[in-house]
Amino acid sequence: ISKDIRDAARDKNIAAIMIDINSPGGSPSASETIRRAIQWSQITYKKPVYVIMRDVAASGGYWAATPADKIFARGTTMTGSIGVVGGKFNIQKLSSDFDVAWDGVQYGDNAGLWAMNKSFTASEQERFEASLDNVYSNFVTRVATGRKLSPEQAEQIARGRVWTGAQAKAIGLVDGLGGIDVALQDLAQNYPFANKELGLIDWPREKSPIDAFKSILGGMSPLGIFGGAMHKLFGTNADIMTMNTNRLVYEPEWQLYF
Repeated sequence: ISKDIRDAARDKNIAAIMIDINSPGGSPSASETIRRAIQWSQITYKKPVYVIMRDVAASGGYWAATPADKIFARGTTMTGSIGVVGGKFNIQKLSSDFDVAWDGVQYGDNAGLWAMNKSFTASEQERFEASLDNVYSNFVTRVATGRKLSPEQAEQIARGRVWTGAQAKAIGLVDGLGGIDVALQDLAQNYPFANKELGLIDWPREKSPIDAFKSILGGMSPLGIFGGAMHKLFGTNADIMTMNTNRLVYEPEWQLYF
């Protein structure tokens, strides 16, 4: 997604970028990567970026949207969720039930922080909570900066709470209510190309049968072993197979309009 945004920013035939988000969030690093691509497009190429939210644009979905020039949502969109949650699986009891023993060597008090065969030690718990606090602080800061709120205002509407689109409009998380038609009208009225007829380039484009087949295979993690062979047969896009092994579990929908 970030690559598509950057490519659109460089394209002289594209006047603006609209991002249609339908996602409950996910990785902070992925959200930050998209956020930076939006910001880079605005600063480097002076391209306006609008976000349209669909059913859900929460947590990382909202994080990525924070620098947009305008954000539009449906009245019933679920958004906000400005917070962070984390943990790890502890299979210590499961291992014991099956008589599985564990051993290991580590250097440093927190080297085994992510080990699944034990709970956090006091030191590991402290470091883990510090990392969550850091992510949360960064999230709130980006909301405050993007929405032109004070840190105190952003904190008041954060804390992991979820808002409807109508509520988000009232508290300043979105700029207006409506879909792509409303966003397009606003874009045409507020930028120098207002007198030009705006056409949409829908991205990603419709997949070819081969690409669709590869996408299906990409969701089947056992088939990831065929990634190298598919790469030789179909080209670099076959890397999708080995990267997106969770496709059948959930695939956030991000649509770009240039």
